[in-house]
Amino acid sequence: MKLDSKATFVAHGYDEEDDLLVPPPADGSGEEEVHGPVGRKLSKALSAALGAEGWTVLNRWTTPYGRAFDVKRSSQRYDVELRRTSTEPSHWQVAAAPRSGLIKKKSFSEAVTEELALLQTHLDGALRGLPGVSDLAWVDPG
Repeated sequence: MKLDSKATFVAHGYDEEDDLLVPPPADGSGEEEVHGPVGRKLSKALSAALGAEGWTVLNRWTTPYGRAFDVKRSSQRYDVELRRTSTEPSHWQVAAAPRSGLIKKKSFSEAVTEELALLQTHLDGALRGLPGVSDLAWVDPG
């Protein structure tokens, strides 16, 4: 897999119900709404599965399109991002990339490339092991 590989998949049961719900107005003039990034439940499930494979989850954060967290196994850190791929609530994309700091690197050492491939393999296994996940496909852009 390349450094910019992404996986697309369908995940049922990891939708808005676990995210930031705003109750309807007390006067009955509206409905309950979801605000904020979705995917908290899916992000937690993936990070727990990676933890079981020996990865250390360091931080979690929200993005405009979903959730993200960073992991490490050696000295190199990797960002893992989950995002929706369409308006369908159960269509997702996951991507993992080496963290390079403020100055973006154009290439990484062979060790980092091999470790990223291991991370992607563990992500693949984690997704295939989650209930409700189907249609998993890795895409290498370019």
